[in-house]
Amino acid sequence: ARAAAAAADPDDALDASLQDDDDDGDDDDEDEDDASRRGMVIRPSRAFSSLPKSSTGYVGLTNLGCTCYLNSILQQLFMMPTFRRAVLEFEDDDDDDEGGEDAAEDLIFQLQNMFAHLQNSEKASYNPRAFTNAFRDWDNMPIDVLVQQDASEFFSNLLTKLEGKLMGTEFENLLRDTVQGTVSQELLAQPEKYRAREDVFYLIEVPIQNLRSLEESMHKFIEGETVEYTWEEESGEADENGEKVVRKETLNTTKRLSLKKLPPHLVIHLKRFDFDYETFQQVKLNDYFEFPTDMDMREFTQDGRADATPLDQRGKGDKDGGEGEGGAGSDAEEYAALPDDYFQYELTGIVIHMGTANSGHYYSYIRERDSDNKWFEFNDTYVGEFDPDDIPAECFGGEEEVNYMYGGYGNNAGVGGGVGGGVGAGAGGAARPQ
Repeated sequence: ARAAAAAADPDDALDASLQDDDDDGDDDDEDEDDASRRGMVIRPSRAFSSLPKSSTGYVGLTNLGCTCYLNSILQQLFMMPTFRRAVLEFEDDDDDDEGGEDAAEDLIFQLQNMFAHLQNSEKASYNPRAFTNAFRDWDNMPIDVLVQQDASEFFSNLLTKLEGKLMGTEFENLLRDTVQGTVSQELLAQPEKYRAREDVFYLIEVPIQNLRSLEESMHKFIEGETVEYTWEEESGEADENGEKVVRKETLNTTKRLSLKKLPPHLVIHLKRFDFDYETFQQVKLNDYFEFPTDMDMREFTQDGRADATPLDQRGKGDKDGGEGEGGAGSDAEEYAALPDDYFQYELTGIVIHMGTANSGHYYSYIRERDSDNKWFEFNDTYVGEFDPDDIPAECFGGEEEVNYMYGGYGNNAGVGGGVGGGVGAGAGGAARPQ
C-alpha cells in the first residue's frame, strides 16, 4: 500500500493574502467588503481566537452555538489532502464577470477562505461565521447556528451543493475523484433473470442494531430480500395491430445492493438513530459495535459476489443495466485490470456523537495522512493528539451514551482520507492507503 498523499504546500497567492494576525486591530468593514467583491482571500482578525495555535500545528473551529456537527465534518474534509488541495487551488472564472456572485455569498469562496486560514493561521481557532452565512438552505436562508443538525445530513448537503457549484469548471470531478462511489441496485431471479440500476453515493448507511461489527453490518447491507417481481420482456412478435408483444412473468426475485465502484475515500454512516414506533420518538442505539482499522471490501462489491456464486456471474458483463445473460464482459475486464490494493481500506477518520437522540455533541478523530499512524482530536476550538489504541474504548459504545456517527476509510488505490464513524450516531470513513 502506498503512503497517503502529503499535505499541500501553502499556495503563494493565499499565503500572501494572509497577513500577520497580530499587526493591527479589526479590519475596516469597507475594506473587507471591497476585498470580497474583488474575490480576494481576506483576513478578518476578529474571526480568530487571540490564543496561539495548538502545538499540534492545527487550527480549531469556533462553535457558534450548535455548530459542532459542521466543525467535525469540515475538519475531516480539510485533513483529506486531495480535497483540501483542490479547494485551495480553485479559481472561479466568474470573478471577473460583472454579474459574478458576491464573495460573501459564494460557498466555495468561503470554504476556500476557511481552508486557507486553517492551513496558514498562527491562531488557535477560526470563526466559521462567513461560511455559515454563505451556506444556504432550499429557502435561501443561512444556517441557523443555534439549531443542532445531523452531521451526515450536513455532509451530504454540502457535497451536493459543491457538486453544483463545480459543474463546468476544471474541478468538476473533485467529488468523483475523492468520495463518490457507485452502488448497483440489482434484481435477480432464476433461471437467467438479471436487472440492475446504478446510483452514485457520497456515503453508505449501514445498520448496527443487533449487530456487533462493521463486517456483519456490511453483510446485512448487501444481503437483500426476496420479493415478487413481474419481469417484462419483448417476445419478438407483434399483435394484430402491429404492436410488439411483451411477455410478463411474476417470479420470486432477490432484490439487493452491491458496491459497483469504490471511491478513494469510503464514508460509512452507522445508523445509530432510529424511530421507536411504540413511543413515537427518535431514539439512539448505544449498542456495542466495533470496526477495524483495515478492511477488504471485495466481498461486498459486484465483482466479489460474482466470484462467490455462479448465479451472480450474470451481472459481471451487464455494464449498463437491463437484463443480463452473464458471462465475461467489460466489467470483468475492468475489475481484472484493477490493482491488488483497490479493495483495501485503512481507517482515517471518525466522527463522534456524544449524547442522546435529542441533544449531544459532535467531534472528530482524524489520522494525519503523511505520518506513521498519528491521530488528532478536533473538538471545536480544541485540537490535541489522540492515541489510536483508545479507539475501542472511545468509539465502540456499549456502556455510556456515546456512540459513533461516522467512520472514514481510505483506499490503497487512491489518496487516504474520509469522514469517520465513532461514538454517537453512526458513520465511519476510510481511504485507500497510498
